[in-house]
Amino acid sequence: MLISDTSTLIALVKKSPIGEQVHKAMGIEPLAITSITVYEFLNNTKESEIETRERIVSNLKVFTLDQESAVLSS
Repeated sequence: MLISDTSTLIALVKKSPIGEQVHKAMGIEPLAITSITVYEFLNNTKESEIETRERIVSNLKVFTLDQESAVLSS
């Protein structure tokens, strides 16, 4: 499982050249995100994109990033 940051998730969703490279490199690995990425991905979203972005988030594993998790991951 790969955990994506916000910039990478946006690149994947927009199918930008970098997003396409990331997608190719991921292979068949499942993608996950953190609660921080959910916030950043949905924050300041255009009204017309909210439903799509919420659907994308609902289809991903979301890990909560609390203090203990942050310490363990460093």
